Amino acid sequence: MPAGRCLHRINGDTLAQVCNYSSGNLTVTQKEVFSALDRLRSDCGTKEFSGQMKRQSDGLSAYLYGIGGYASKINLPGKGNRVQAKRQNIQDASYENDVLTIKLDRPLDTKEEYDQLVAEILLEKRIDNGTNSATREDSAEIEFEKQARKADPCDIKYPNFPSDPILGCNRKPLDKDGRCPKECHGIHIGHEPSFCETQRRFLYGAEQQYNVEPIINGPGSPERNLVVGVSVTYGISYNINFGFDIPETTLKLGLGVTVSYTTTHTVTNAFTATKASMNGYCGYFTFIPKMVESCGTLTNWRGRSLKGKNPVEILGSSKVIDNKDVKPHESVNGVCVIHPFLKESGEADGITVIVLTDCTKQHILAPMSEQNIAYQYPGVAKISPADHELAPEDNP
Repeated sequence: MPAGRCLHRINGDTLAQVCNYSSGNLTVTQKEVFSALDRLRSDCGTKEFSGQMKRQSDGLSAYLYGIGGYASKINLPGKGNRVQAKRQNIQDASYENDVLTIKLDRPLDTKEEYDQLVAEILLEKRIDNGTNSATREDSAEIEFEKQARKADPCDIKYPNFPSDPILGCNRKPLDKDGRCPKECHGIHIGHEPSFCETQRRFLYGAEQQYNVEPIINGPGSPERNLVVGVSVTYGISYNINFGFDIPETTLKLGLGVTVSYTTTHTVTNAFTATKASMNGYCGYFTFIPKMVESCGTLTNWRGRSLKGKNPVEILGSSKVIDNKDVKPHESVNGVCVIHPFLKESGEADGITVIVLTDCTKQHILAPMSEQNIAYQYPGVAKISPADHELAPEDNP
């Protein structure tokens, strides 16, 4: 490998890179490259995807990047020069036969500056120094990338609740085959789901009743207070049963927000139910969470099967994989995940209300026309024999 050269190979949206930052040419074996990348691949999901290859001070480094780039090899000039973030030191750039060539007017000082230059170009998927542009014959590929770079219409910081469905979510676009790109590349065992959101809706979720005394309204009955520190816990739900939970990290990468299977709301301001506000009804305190319904495509990237009688032993072996037993990748459209909407602070968001009930039969709700307007939305009230029943006028 010549001095100052980095070899790149892209598989899907992952870039594997091996660089020679030494002052002379080096001979690198295929085994060394595979071994270095395998070590990085085993750490997929961490923040760092780079590491030195196991050789003595010879300047060889290996990297894994998550990108949407398009290239199979990059030729960089050897021992070279300072490059600013705007790439004003690029003399020329061309892209032909899947090879990107960059010429600089001065050598760079460090390998980090080379990395910065290459990363910028790959992440933008183009070369642009004012006059020179990398071109591709595949116009459909270019148009696909342009669409993918558009602003995400579903990225709304302060949404209205409830909202109509918002279409065209593209934080993580589907590939040209209609599949959701996988998050972590390399050898994997079992299934590795990946989620791409295409539609989003903001709504009020199912009520979460506080575990406190009910509100009694009658002569001599005490006022009820919802005190600071009382909490309720709720989580996410799916419209389809996959037989496994979608990992929280998968949802975070696909939606751009932190998603937890359980979320807790804690009362920070005391709440009092006055008799005047009850309109002659009894009732209870409940929390109505603000939720997000994210719908899209789930692709279950299948791994390869383990071979051997003792999985614990073979997991540490280089022969754990049976290359002939690769299950097909499955995509399911119309997958909807309903997850809590969080404040910027990361706290659960929603409203606390009093639900009015019949004082003679407290499992029967007061008419919906008497309830808080947020409670009247479909799916908020928990209607079942174990929870509550609708008022006769609401249950014809």
